[in-house]
Formats: sequence, structure tokens, C-alpha cells
Amino acid sequence: MSAPNALGLRCPVCNGSEQIEILATTWLRVTADGTQADPPDQAEYHYGPDHFASCESCRHTGRLRAFRID
Repeated sequence: MSAPNALGLRCPVCNGSEQIEILATTWLRVTADGTQADPPDQAEYHYGPDHFASCESCRHTGRLRAFRID
């Protein structure tokens, strides 16, 4: 079993915690040249229990609340 990550998430299928991805919401700036996200050190992103998450080890996907360690 892998050690918990910084957010205390673990895959409910394979129990992995090293590569959990979260589909988060962020703001993009639209310009004549296209879109641009805020600089990484200033980026704001939001996610909650109803956002989707994915385990990169076993490819399981589901709601983030299912990936929480109790």
C-alpha cells in the first residue's frame, strides 16, 4: 500500500495514492492570441467532493469523495 498523498486521497479500487488526478475548475484569460491560464505561482483552481478524480495506476475514475481516506 502506498503512503497517503498531500490531500489524503487513495484510489478506492487499487488503494494507490501516488498519482491521483482531479478535474478542477480554473479561470482562463481569453485574448486575440488564444487563452492563457494564470502563472503557475498565482493560479487559482477549485475542486470539491463532486468533481471527478482519476487514478493513473489503475485508470479508475469517479467522484472525488470516493477517493477520500476516512
